[in-house]
Amino acid sequence: MNSELAHYIYSMVESHKHLPVWDTVEHHSNFTNSDLYGPMIETMRSAFEGAVDDFHVQFTIDPKPILSSPCTQITTVTFKALQDKTHVLQILSGVSQMNPGVVTYGEVIEDENVVIIIRALSTCQLTRH
Repeated sequence: MNSELAHYIYSMVESHKHLPVWDTVEHHSNFTNSDLYGPMIETMRSAFEGAVDDFHVQFTIDPKPILSSPCTQITTVTFKALQDKTHVLQILSGVSQMNPGVVTYGEVIEDENVVIIIRALSTCQLTRH
């Protein structure tokens, strides 16, 4: 896996016969401390180059419609200053309310300076201008 093309790997587990859907971050933390987690993650890490960042996001609007679109844009934003974050979150709030099912965002629980924005796209085909 080329780390320049994929610095982060985002996984969202909706349901799987071997993996539970966690009700809270604490439930997920309990899983990562279980006997099942170590062998599973070691098998996966053997395919990765570089560090794997795992974080939790509470989206402002249900992300399921966005994630079921033909293509999903995922953007990670790290803010330098609280005033910048406040201003951008106000803009994102308006955009997500005007476009339900198209865009949502949420703050990363583990780092208050980081926000994840996801947007539904009708295609992943690149266009040249």
